[in-house]
Amino acid sequence: MLNCIKIRRVNKKMTYPFDFFITEHDLDGLRVISEKITIEKRDRKIKLKRTRLRKKILEFIASNHSVSAPQLCEKFRFSKANRLERSNARKYLRNLDAIELVEIASGKSKNGTPQKFHKISSKGLYYLFSNNKDLSQDILKPILQKHNHILFKLFLYPYIQRNTLLNVDDTAVFSTVYAYLYDCCKNIEQLLMQIDNTYNSKDGNLLNQLFIWNNIPKEEYDKEALRDFLIRKFKSRWDWLRKADINKTSTGNITVSYRSNAILISLDQDNNSATLTYRGKKVYEFIVNEIMTGDRNVGNRLENMLIVYVDEFETQPWKGYLKLPLVKVYLEHFKLLLQLRIMELVFSLSLIYWEKSPAVDVLATDENFIKQLNMTKIHFEKWYDFFPARS
Repeated sequence: MLNCIKIRRVNKKMTYPFDFFITEHDLDGLRVISEKITIEKRDRKIKLKRTRLRKKILEFIASNHSVSAPQLCEKFRFSKANRLERSNARKYLRNLDAIELVEIASGKSKNGTPQKFHKISSKGLYYLFSNNKDLSQDILKPILQKHNHILFKLFLYPYIQRNTLLNVDDTAVFSTVYAYLYDCCKNIEQLLMQIDNTYNSKDGNLLNQLFIWNNIPKEEYDKEALRDFLIRKFKSRWDWLRKADINKTSTGNITVSYRSNAILISLDQDNNSATLTYRGKKVYEFIVNEIMTGDRNVGNRLENMLIVYVDEFETQPWKGYLKLPLVKVYLEHFKLLLQLRIMELVFSLSLIYWEKSPAVDVLATDENFIKQLNMTKIHFEKWYDFFPARS
């Protein structure tokens, strides 16, 4: 389903409970590692079924710096009858390399001869986090120790330091942290899906839906939406707009007229834009999107509907119009969503134990965690005061 975001007014700059920074450059990096893994038809040998064996192999590679085919054989020698032979190990590694979940690393065997090794890639680590709802402490802790992934740098270490997690020995803590990282992956994918599938955008900017062409002049809402835009946009130029009549000509063009003053808005040949002219001169151009409405399955007749947009938004308090870059708008929403999830992470870690424990002692020495804990407490108390009087 295509996503549409509709913003009528632009408010003051959003503020966040915590210091949280993610740039468009960071987003580009996240897009690369979170790309859906696709296989061309000619690569029929590579299968993308998330089998238990693939998961175990990826976990094993991720928890080590690099792995060779013989090491993989040794690890997954379940029995003589069900043994991952060296040729099969090489095939698995080649397949994982082909879909960019692992990459080649140079190394030497035990006797010192050169040997091909494979290590997990950034995309492979993301795949592991995004496609598994649980990851044990025995896997997650070595991953944190051996890899400095963008997920950790952006979403984890600013709130819980790496050394803290390496010094904690508690499955409940790692289970909570992993659930948080899994949610981060899903939020990233949702963000990228929204950016890529927002149909009311053009040249990287959001489009502001103004009115439906078909509804003029019969629908008062659409007429007034057009009038309101024209007044705010051109009030210093045309002071007669409040008294103007809005109608359509026999050829389907829109007219906005009062006495000897008249504005004409006409569609282009392909219904992609509409031009506003005054006394024969072009003054403004609207963006038009044509969609089909109705449902043949329930006997409704399909009809072309023309949605008219502008690529600017009214500021509040009103000082004019400005453009809204699509990526920046969605990043603002993403940041707010992540802030809530960060507070949930900190709160969850704080409620694991009812009394002091070794894990609590380690967390208490982490300046980042204590800072976020204090800020979570402040905001919780602020929200708590919003509720009616309590007994």
